[in-house]
Amino acid sequence: MSVGELINMYKDGDMIIDPEYQRYYRWKIEQRSSFIESMILGIPVPSIFVSQDGNGKWDVIDGLQRISTLLQLAGELKNEKPLVLKGTKFLPALKDKNWETLGSNFQRIIKRRRINAIIIDSSNNTSIKYELFQRLNTNGTTLSPQEIRNVVIAMANHELFRETNSLSRNEIFRKITNNITKKQKSEQLDKELIDECYILLTVSAESMNPSDDLQDFITNSLIDNTKLLENLDSNKENMLSVFKLMAKILGENASKAYKNGKYENRFIRPIFEMTFVYTAFHKEKIRDKNELLEQYHKKIVDSSLYKKVTRRGIRPVDRIKNILLAKGDLHVKDANKNS
Repeated sequence: MSVGELINMYKDGDMIIDPEYQRYYRWKIEQRSSFIESMILGIPVPSIFVSQDGNGKWDVIDGLQRISTLLQLAGELKNEKPLVLKGTKFLPALKDKNWETLGSNFQRIIKRRRINAIIIDSSNNTSIKYELFQRLNTNGTTLSPQEIRNVVIAMANHELFRETNSLSRNEIFRKITNNITKKQKSEQLDKELIDECYILLTVSAESMNPSDDLQDFITNSLIDNTKLLENLDSNKENMLSVFKLMAKILGENASKAYKNGKYENRFIRPIFEMTFVYTAFHKEKIRDKNELLEQYHKKIVDSSLYKKVTRRGIRPVDRIKNILLAKGDLHVKDANKNS
Protein backbone atom coordinates (compact mmCIF):
# COMPACT_ATOMS: atom_id res chain seq x y z
CA MET A 1 0.00 0.00 0.00
CA SER A 2 1.32 3.47 -0.87
CA VAL A 3 2.00 6.15 1.73
CA GLY A 4 -0.52 8.38 -0.07
CA GLU A 5 -3.22 5.73 0.40
CA LEU A 6 -2.35 5.37 4.10
CA ILE A 7 -2.62 9.13 4.58
CA ASN A 8 -6.04 9.15 2.88
CA MET A 9 -7.23 6.25 5.06
CA TYR A 10 -6.28 8.21 8.18
CA LYS A 11 -7.97 11.39 6.92
CA ASP A 12 -11.15 9.42 6.11
CA GLY A 13 -11.22 7.83 9.59
CA ASP A 14 -10.51 4.35 8.26
CA MET A 15 -7.16 4.06 10.08
CA ILE A 16 -6.99 4.81 13.78
CA ILE A 17 -3.99 6.01 15.74
CA ASP A 18 -5.30 6.46 19.25
CA PRO A 19 -3.71 9.53 20.91
CA GLU A 20 -3.84 7.88 24.34
CA TYR A 21 -1.23 5.32 23.36
CA GLN A 22 0.34 7.13 20.42
CA ARG A 23 2.25 9.27 22.91
CA TYR A 24 4.23 6.26 24.10
CA TYR A 25 5.93 6.20 20.71
CA ARG A 26 7.92 9.41 20.74
CA TRP A 27 10.78 9.31 18.28
CA LYS A 28 13.24 12.15 18.61
CA ILE A 29 13.34 14.63 15.74
CA GLU A 30 16.59 13.02 14.54
CA GLN A 31 14.90 9.61 14.31
CA ARG A 32 11.92 11.02 12.44
CA SER A 33 14.17 12.87 10.00
CA SER A 34 16.25 9.74 9.45
CA PHE A 35 13.10 7.76 8.67
CA ILE A 36 11.99 10.33 6.08
CA GLU A 37 15.49 10.14 4.59
CA SER A 38 15.08 6.35 4.28
CA MET A 39 11.73 6.81 2.55
CA ILE A 40 13.20 9.25 0.02
CA LEU A 41 16.27 7.09 -0.67
CA GLY A 42 14.18 3.95 -1.17
CA ILE A 43 15.64 2.07 1.79
CA PRO A 44 13.30 -0.83 2.75
CA VAL A 45 11.22 -0.26 5.89
CA PRO A 46 9.54 -2.90 8.08
CA SER A 47 5.90 -3.92 7.63
CA ILE A 48 3.20 -2.39 9.78
CA PHE A 49 0.70 -4.53 11.67
CA VAL A 50 -2.94 -3.50 11.93
CA SER A 51 -6.03 -5.09 13.42
CA GLN A 52 -9.19 -4.83 11.34
CA ASP A 53 -12.58 -4.58 13.03
CA GLY A 54 -15.97 -5.67 11.74
CA ASN A 55 -16.40 -2.37 9.86
CA GLY A 56 -13.11 -2.75 8.03
CA LYS A 57 -11.38 0.00 10.03
CA TRP A 58 -7.71 -0.39 10.92
CA ASP A 59 -6.17 0.04 14.35
CA VAL A 60 -2.38 0.43 14.05
CA ILE A 61 -0.73 -2.07 16.40
CA ASP A 62 2.89 -1.98 15.29
CA GLY A 63 4.39 0.79 13.18
CA LEU A 64 2.77 3.63 15.10
CA GLN A 65 5.81 5.88 14.98
CA ARG A 66 6.51 5.29 11.30
CA ILE A 67 2.93 6.09 10.32
CA SER A 68 2.77 9.01 12.78
CA THR A 69 5.96 10.49 11.34
CA LEU A 70 4.57 10.36 7.79
CA LEU A 71 1.26 11.88 8.87
CA GLN A 72 2.99 14.60 10.86
CA LEU A 73 5.23 15.45 7.90
CA ALA A 74 2.15 15.76 5.68
CA GLY A 75 0.53 18.00 8.34
CA GLU A 76 -2.30 15.54 8.93
CA LEU A 77 -1.52 14.09 12.37
CA LYS A 78 -4.17 15.24 14.82
CA ASN A 79 -3.07 17.26 17.86
CA GLU A 80 0.47 17.66 16.51
CA LYS A 81 2.23 20.51 14.75
CA PRO A 82 3.54 19.73 11.23
CA LEU A 83 6.98 18.14 11.24
CA VAL A 84 10.02 20.29 10.50
CA LEU A 85 12.96 18.09 9.54
CA LYS A 86 16.60 18.13 10.52
CA GLY A 87 19.46 17.63 8.10
CA THR A 88 20.50 13.98 7.76
CA LYS A 89 23.71 12.17 6.86
CA PHE A 90 22.89 11.64 3.18
CA LEU A 91 20.36 14.44 2.74
CA PRO A 92 21.66 17.44 4.74
CA ALA A 93 19.42 19.68 2.62
CA LEU A 94 16.41 18.37 4.56
CA LYS A 95 17.31 20.79 7.36
CA ASP A 96 14.34 23.02 8.31
CA LYS A 97 12.19 21.52 5.54
CA ASN A 98 8.49 20.85 6.07
CA TRP A 99 5.97 19.31 3.67
CA GLU A 100 5.39 22.54 1.82
CA THR A 101 9.07 23.39 1.37
CA LEU A 102 10.17 19.82 0.71
CA GLY A 103 9.41 20.21 -2.98
CA SER A 104 7.05 18.36 -5.30
CA ASN A 105 9.67 15.80 -6.33
CA PHE A 106 10.32 14.57 -2.78
CA GLN A 107 6.57 14.74 -2.02
CA ARG A 108 5.81 12.41 -4.93
CA ILE A 109 8.59 10.01 -3.95
CA ILE A 110 7.25 9.75 -0.39
CA LYS A 111 3.58 9.42 -1.38
CA ARG A 112 4.42 6.68 -3.87
CA ARG A 113 6.58 4.66 -1.49
CA ARG A 114 4.91 1.41 -0.53
CA ILE A 115 4.65 0.01 2.98
CA ASN A 116 3.54 -3.56 3.50
CA ALA A 117 0.55 -3.80 5.86
CA ILE A 118 -0.10 -7.10 7.62
CA ILE A 119 -3.79 -7.22 8.54
CA ILE A 120 -5.05 -9.20 11.55
CA ASP A 121 -8.81 -9.77 11.63
CA SER A 122 -9.96 -8.94 15.16
CA SER A 123 -13.66 -8.63 14.33
CA ASN A 124 -14.52 -11.85 16.18
CA ASN A 125 -11.94 -11.62 18.94
CA THR A 126 -10.87 -8.17 20.12
CA SER A 127 -8.23 -9.61 22.48
CA ILE A 128 -6.14 -10.58 19.43
CA LYS A 129 -4.82 -7.05 19.03
CA TYR A 130 -3.74 -6.86 22.69
CA GLU A 131 -1.89 -10.16 22.36
CA LEU A 132 -0.35 -9.06 19.06
CA PHE A 133 0.87 -5.77 20.51
CA GLN A 134 2.52 -7.54 23.46
CA ARG A 135 4.25 -10.09 21.23
CA LEU A 136 5.54 -7.46 18.83
CA ASN A 137 6.78 -5.12 21.55
CA THR A 138 8.10 -7.40 24.31
CA ASN A 139 11.50 -8.13 22.75
CA GLY A 140 14.04 -5.63 21.49
CA THR A 141 11.99 -2.60 22.52
CA THR A 142 12.91 0.61 24.29
CA LEU A 143 9.58 0.57 26.13
CA SER A 144 9.40 -0.60 29.73
CA PRO A 145 6.99 -3.46 30.57
CA GLN A 146 4.63 -0.92 32.17
CA GLU A 147 4.68 1.29 29.08
CA ILE A 148 3.69 -1.73 26.99
CA ARG A 149 0.94 -2.46 29.51
CA ASN A 150 -0.27 1.15 29.33
CA VAL A 151 -0.81 0.80 25.60
CA VAL A 152 -2.52 -2.58 25.91
CA ILE A 153 -4.86 -1.28 28.62
CA ALA A 154 -5.59 1.87 26.61
CA MET A 155 -6.67 -0.41 23.77
CA ALA A 156 -8.75 -2.64 26.04
CA ASN A 157 -10.35 -0.18 28.45
CA HIS A 158 -9.82 3.58 28.23
CA GLU A 159 -11.49 4.22 31.59
CA LEU A 160 -9.09 1.89 33.43
CA PHE A 161 -6.18 3.50 31.59
CA ARG A 162 -7.28 6.98 32.68
CA GLU A 163 -7.92 5.95 36.29
CA THR A 164 -4.49 4.32 36.59
CA ASN A 165 -2.83 7.50 35.35
CA SER A 166 -4.96 9.62 37.68
CA LEU A 167 -4.22 7.50 40.76
CA SER A 168 -0.49 7.45 40.04
CA ARG A 169 -0.54 11.26 40.24
CA ASN A 170 -2.63 11.34 43.41
CA GLU A 171 -0.90 13.29 46.21
CA ILE A 172 -1.73 10.68 48.85
CA PHE A 173 -0.29 7.85 46.78
CA ARG A 174 2.80 9.93 46.03
CA LYS A 175 3.29 10.53 49.73
CA ILE A 176 3.40 6.83 50.62
CA THR A 177 5.68 6.04 47.67
CA ASN A 178 7.83 9.18 47.92
CA ASN A 179 11.06 7.12 48.01
CA ILE A 180 10.65 5.64 44.52
CA THR A 181 13.82 6.51 42.64
CA LYS A 182 13.96 8.61 39.48
CA LYS A 183 14.92 5.50 37.50
CA GLN A 184 11.95 3.56 38.90
CA LYS A 185 9.69 6.51 38.13
CA SER A 186 11.00 6.69 34.55
CA GLU A 187 10.15 2.99 34.20
CA GLN A 188 6.67 3.83 35.54
CA LEU A 189 6.84 1.74 38.68
CA ASP A 190 4.22 4.06 40.19
CA LYS A 191 1.65 2.98 37.59
CA GLU A 192 2.65 -0.66 37.99
CA LEU A 193 1.97 -0.40 41.74
CA ILE A 194 -1.50 1.02 41.06
CA ASP A 195 -2.19 -1.87 38.69
CA GLU A 196 -0.98 -4.34 41.32
CA CYS A 197 -3.18 -2.78 44.00
CA TYR A 198 -6.22 -3.24 41.76
CA ILE A 199 -5.27 -6.91 41.53
CA LEU A 200 -4.74 -7.28 45.28
CA LEU A 201 -8.27 -5.96 45.82
CA THR A 202 -10.04 -8.02 43.17
CA VAL A 203 -8.15 -11.25 42.40
CA SER A 204 -8.15 -14.27 44.73
CA ALA A 205 -4.78 -15.60 45.85
CA GLU A 206 -5.93 -19.13 45.10
CA SER A 207 -6.27 -18.31 41.40
CA MET A 208 -2.69 -17.04 41.10
CA ASN A 209 -0.07 -19.25 39.45
CA PRO A 210 3.23 -18.65 41.32
CA SER A 211 5.29 -19.52 38.24
CA ASP A 212 3.67 -16.88 36.00
CA ASP A 213 5.75 -14.02 34.63
CA LEU A 214 4.96 -10.89 36.65
CA GLN A 215 4.31 -8.61 33.68
CA ASP A 216 2.01 -11.09 31.92
CA PHE A 217 0.25 -11.78 35.23
CA ILE A 218 -0.48 -8.10 35.89
CA THR A 219 -1.67 -7.40 32.33
CA ASN A 220 -3.90 -10.46 32.06
CA SER A 221 -5.28 -9.94 35.57
CA LEU A 222 -6.44 -6.46 34.57
CA ILE A 223 -7.82 -7.07 31.10
CA ASP A 224 -9.78 -10.20 32.04
CA ASN A 225 -10.94 -8.92 35.44
CA THR A 226 -14.73 -8.58 35.40
CA LYS A 227 -14.84 -7.87 39.14
CA LEU A 228 -12.58 -4.88 38.60
CA LEU A 229 -13.91 -3.50 35.33
CA GLU A 230 -17.61 -3.70 36.23
CA ASN A 231 -17.02 -1.90 39.54
CA LEU A 232 -14.15 0.40 38.66
CA ASP A 233 -15.39 3.39 40.67
CA SER A 234 -15.93 1.41 43.88
CA ASN A 235 -12.56 -0.34 43.53
CA LYS A 236 -10.89 3.03 43.01
CA GLU A 237 -12.52 4.43 46.15
CA ASN A 238 -11.55 1.33 48.10
CA MET A 239 -7.94 1.72 46.99
CA LEU A 240 -7.91 5.41 47.89
CA SER A 241 -9.32 4.67 51.34
CA VAL A 242 -6.41 2.26 51.95
CA PHE A 243 -3.89 4.83 50.72
CA LYS A 244 -5.41 7.48 52.99
CA LEU A 245 -5.02 5.30 56.10
CA MET A 246 -1.44 4.42 55.16
CA ALA A 247 -0.62 8.09 54.61
CA LYS A 248 -2.33 9.27 57.78
CA ILE A 249 -0.62 6.76 60.07
CA LEU A 250 2.67 5.97 58.35
CA GLY A 251 3.15 8.98 56.11
CA GLU A 252 6.35 8.87 54.05
CA ASN A 253 7.51 5.75 55.91
CA ALA A 254 4.84 3.49 54.39
CA SER A 255 7.22 1.79 51.94
CA LYS A 256 10.33 1.83 54.12
CA ALA A 257 11.94 -0.83 56.30
CA TYR A 258 12.06 -0.27 60.06
CA LYS A 259 15.41 -1.50 61.38
CA ASN A 260 17.33 -0.81 64.57
CA GLY A 261 14.81 1.69 65.80
CA LYS A 262 14.64 3.82 62.67
CA TYR A 263 13.30 3.84 59.12
CA GLU A 264 15.62 3.34 56.16
CA ASN A 265 14.96 5.50 53.12
CA ARG A 266 14.97 2.90 50.32
CA PHE A 267 11.67 1.91 48.65
CA ILE A 268 10.96 -1.77 49.35
CA ARG A 269 8.18 -3.24 47.28
CA PRO A 270 7.26 -6.20 49.56
CA ILE A 271 6.84 -3.75 52.47
CA PHE A 272 4.48 -1.63 50.38
CA GLU A 273 2.56 -4.76 49.34
CA MET A 274 2.30 -6.21 52.85
CA THR A 275 1.24 -2.87 54.31
CA PHE A 276 -1.38 -2.36 51.61
CA VAL A 277 -2.86 -5.86 52.08
CA TYR A 278 -2.91 -5.61 55.88
CA THR A 279 -4.60 -2.21 55.73
CA ALA A 280 -7.13 -3.36 53.11
CA PHE A 281 -8.18 -6.39 55.18
CA HIS A 282 -8.28 -4.57 58.53
CA LYS A 283 -9.50 -1.07 57.66
CA GLU A 284 -12.20 -0.82 60.31
CA LYS A 285 -9.96 -2.03 63.15
CA ILE A 286 -7.21 0.36 62.05
CA ARG A 287 -9.62 3.29 61.89
CA ASP A 288 -10.63 2.58 65.50
CA LYS A 289 -7.07 1.98 66.65
CA ASN A 290 -4.44 3.66 64.46
CA GLU A 291 -1.51 2.19 66.36
CA LEU A 292 -2.34 -1.29 65.01
CA LEU A 293 -0.95 -0.33 61.61
CA GLU A 294 2.09 1.38 63.08
CA GLN A 295 2.89 -1.67 65.22
CA TYR A 296 2.34 -4.03 62.31
CA HIS A 297 4.57 -2.00 60.02
CA LYS A 298 7.48 -1.95 62.47
CA LYS A 299 7.32 -5.74 62.84
CA ILE A 300 7.37 -6.54 59.10
CA VAL A 301 11.12 -6.90 58.55
CA ASP A 302 11.58 -9.40 61.40
CA SER A 303 8.51 -11.47 60.52
CA SER A 304 8.58 -15.00 59.11
CA LEU A 305 6.30 -13.93 56.25
CA TYR A 306 8.64 -11.14 55.16
CA LYS A 307 11.61 -13.49 55.26
CA LYS A 308 9.65 -15.99 53.21
CA VAL A 309 8.56 -13.56 50.50
CA THR A 310 12.00 -11.93 50.19
CA ARG A 311 14.07 -15.11 50.14
CA ARG A 312 16.43 -15.54 47.23
CA GLY A 313 14.86 -17.12 44.16
CA ILE A 314 11.20 -16.48 44.97
CA ARG A 315 9.23 -15.44 41.90
CA PRO A 316 7.30 -12.14 42.08
CA VAL A 317 3.85 -13.71 41.59
CA ASP A 318 4.68 -16.29 44.28
CA ARG A 319 5.55 -13.39 46.60
CA ILE A 320 2.28 -11.61 45.85
CA LYS A 321 0.29 -14.81 46.33
CA ASN A 322 1.87 -15.50 49.72
CA ILE A 323 1.25 -11.94 50.91
CA LEU A 324 -2.38 -12.04 49.83
CA LEU A 325 -3.01 -15.47 51.35
CA ALA A 326 -1.59 -14.29 54.68
CA LYS A 327 -4.03 -11.34 54.82
CA GLY A 328 -1.79 -9.52 57.25
CA ASP A 329 -0.67 -12.46 59.39
CA LEU A 330 3.07 -11.88 59.80
CA HIS A 331 3.85 -15.29 61.21
CA VAL A 332 2.41 -17.71 58.67
CA LYS A 333 4.82 -20.62 58.36
CA ASP A 334 3.82 -21.45 54.80
CA ALA A 335 1.34 -19.03 53.29
CA ASN A 336 1.28 -21.04 50.07
CA LYS A 337 0.68 -24.51 51.48
CA ASN A 338 -3.02 -24.60 50.60
CA SER A 339 -2.65 -23.22 47.08
